[in-house]
Amino acid sequence: MKKLILDVLIFIVDLILFLYFTKVSLHTTDMTTRLICCVAMTYEIYLMRRFFKALKLKFRHEKDLK
Repeated sequence: MKKLILDVLIFIVDLILFLYFTKVSLHTTDMTTRLICCVAMTYEIYLMRRFFKALKLKFRHEKDLK
């Protein structure tokens, strides 16, 4: 149960970072900052997708053990 809480906390941090980078990229005129934010948002999306895949595998594995 502790691991699940930690996983959800990490996902929330990823989501907050994604929203932060989105806000920064939308409110700046500097192209370099926008590109860096775009890369950061892409990586945050990758981490969130990886989180859901790992969570799905974890629940599938627990279901198979029962």
